Amino acid sequence: MAQPPKMRVSPMDNVMPRIYANFIIALRLKPGPISAVHSILEESLRRTCDELPILRRKVFTAQPDGHSGATGLLEAKESPEWIPEVVFNDLSSTWPDYDELVDSGLEQDALDAQVLFPPGIYEQDLHNNGACALLAQANFVEGGLLLAFGIFHPIVDGHSGTLLVKLWAKHAKALQQNVGPALEFHPDSADYDLLDKIWKAENVEQPPEITLKTASPETWRLLGLIAPSEPSEEADPTAPPPKMRSTIFYVPATDFKALRAEANADIQGAPNTANDALMAKLWRCIMKARLVAAGPSSAEYSPENTSLLDLTLDGRARFSQILPSSYMGTLVFITTTRMTIGKLTSTDTSLAEIATAIRLSVDAVTSKRMQEAFGLARALPDYGDSLKFPFATFAGAEACFTSWVGLSAFDISFGDVLFANGGCADYLRPPRREFDAFCRRVVILPMQKSGGFEILVTLKEEEMDLLEKDIEFIRHAKVVCH
Repeated sequence: MAQPPKMRVSPMDNVMPRIYANFIIALRLKPGPISAVHSILEESLRRTCDELPILRRKVFTAQPDGHSGATGLLEAKESPEWIPEVVFNDLSSTWPDYDELVDSGLEQDALDAQVLFPPGIYEQDLHNNGACALLAQANFVEGGLLLAFGIFHPIVDGHSGTLLVKLWAKHAKALQQNVGPALEFHPDSADYDLLDKIWKAENVEQPPEITLKTASPETWRLLGLIAPSEPSEEADPTAPPPKMRSTIFYVPATDFKALRAEANADIQGAPNTANDALMAKLWRCIMKARLVAAGPSSAEYSPENTSLLDLTLDGRARFSQILPSSYMGTLVFITTTRMTIGKLTSTDTSLAEIATAIRLSVDAVTSKRMQEAFGLARALPDYGDSLKFPFATFAGAEACFTSWVGLSAFDISFGDVLFANGGCADYLRPPRREFDAFCRRVVILPMQKSGGFEILVTLKEEEMDLLEKDIEFIRHAKVVCH
């Protein structure tokens, strides 16, 4: 995939929060020298870079020029000689062995990013040194490996990140077994100007000032932003951050099926999906816990107040018919569902009613609406500190969930010569306490081979105490670990 030495990224990349998306994959190893595993990981990553040169780039803040007068734009500069290294970290003498870690559920509290990740994930400098597209570290324990990697979110999202890991695993497997599964990329997959080309072909361009003036607050929110004209819920900056707790819950395949049945009881029209049902159950039960923890005098959680549910949505299937599914840039939209606190938490409101409201919000995000939001993204005069994100706060009655349940992760094989379990992961986890100082967090982790899946929930301690005791919730979601 030939790319220019320096390229501006897409407007959708520019509106993403400038953070690393961080993951830890737990892989069981066969007996043998860990140096051989490390060598395979580094060589396979080098081959991945040959096939996907975006990984050899570093992201910087660009200076305004004749192409665009906007400030805060990002550009990715090529470093052909630079190959992401896999940092070697032997924890076998200080950490529990792999069996013990797996038996404990790979506890979230043990996954310290300061130990498991290269320091660059929290120290990126977009002005001088740039942010690497990928940072990786191999953490070896007795009998296994915790492979930790961070992907710079403004140029790779969850969907394209999965493709990246599949490509890395393909090369690791090929190095061990001299054969790898077919994994082909569309020739335009790494063209970060592709969205703009499609938009220009399918829309009538108007002056940016007109787009900014006519864009509705709903269009801003679809981008994951708060319109300048809209008030934002801001917490007291002088208040100390609350004490938070993360819990991993497990939802078996049978309970996932039961949730879908409950969400389709006595409904008219198209059925709700299992994912609609899960989001409805999470939204209601989490807001119940937040309501009770806040107390009866809380104005934020009064019955007539509106709760907002923000869900991330991959736009590849809807943005345009000619956009390849293997497009590597970011294309994440936010769908928003609204319901009063009283109605959402009432026992008289069925799960089907909540799930249907969510389904209608998701279905309303058409190709036209996505392209309207893209038009707004490309018209913004500043992509820096002026952008306001609705979910980076503890204030208000808003919830934001990210679902990776549809992303294949547990069928990705790194080869079965050096790796046990067919080279597939036992667990996938984010590091602990990533956003504790800024917001609550809910991430639905990828579906396992059993058809069940885990959910990471981070709430204030008093809210989590209530959620873990909520009969409606724990009927389907079992506590794995903290």
